[in-house]
Amino acid sequence: MIRRFAAALVMLVICGAVLIAAEIRGQVVSIKDNEITVNVFKKKGEEPEKKTYKIAKDAKFFKGKFDRDAKKVVEGDKIDLSDIKEKARVTLTVEDDKVTKILVFQGKGGKKKGKDQ
Repeated sequence: MIRRFAAALVMLVICGAVLIAAEIRGQVVSIKDNEITVNVFKKKGEEPEKKTYKIAKDAKFFKGKFDRDAKKVVEGDKIDLSDIKEKARVTLTVEDDKVTKILVFQGKGGKKKGKDQ
């Protein structure tokens, strides 16, 4: 009896882990035919890995803004898929191998190249 309960509990945990959405941070390489290709960031010093994901029909797109209290990027204004440009930094929410939400984070930018300061 206890073995059955333990086995059922293990299966429940395994199945539940599959249903959790993954958040992936990266930089947009291209967007074509409802697919987005991104360079997925890993640990510092490691080369990013290029991955392609399908975009769900009911996907939502937002400008990301940094919440200082939560110390993470949160949803800002809604945008269209066409507003997402190459090389933009994004956070993708992926469920069942499809992107359901994209947060586009526009940083403040760095120094301008070729300008004397």
